[in-house]
Amino acid sequence: MSWKCDKCGKTFENEDIPEKCPECNSEGVTFSLVDKKSENE
Repeated sequence: MSWKCDKCGKTFENEDIPEKCPECNSEGVTFSLVDKKSENE
């Protein structure tokens, strides 16, 4: 699944919702689930 950090906007792959963003390294931020099907069209 693809997740988008609501703080920095970085999208990355992870099996389930991450505890912190690997890009901006912020804890306690929220993540949005990205639908890959609509993104690739």
